[in-house]
Amino acid sequence: MTLADFDGTWIPRRATLSGQTFPEEMLPGLALVLSGGDYAVGDDRGIVRLMADGPPVALDLVGQSGPNAGRTIAAIAVRDAETLQLCYELGDAGRPVEFTSPPGAMRLLIEFEFVGELPGR
Repeated sequence: MTLADFDGTWIPRRATLSGQTFPEEMLPGLALVLSGGDYAVGDDRGIVRLMADGPPVALDLVGQSGPNAGRTIAAIAVRDAETLQLCYELGDAGRPVEFTSPPGAMRLLIEFEFVGELPGR
């Protein structure tokens, strides 16, 4: 799998942080755009590095502007035709090894739905 395989616009279906389900009204703010190794989520922008081909795929998200500027976030990902599942470690526990977000862990688990190709593809 390559970074290009993740390109597109993704909307969250569900999200869990530290064992707590995100309220449905907060999900639109987590919409994700991936394009050519760049990511955007709300005001957060940065680059995506493919660290291991998986499965699951290991990614580093390197914030360049917004709330995660200067921060590297370790994640794992799995994608099929219509869904993308990402699990991010927001604390200092290292890269997740499974798609879970147990209570007490600073782990964000999001399931996205593919909503469209990027223009020009």
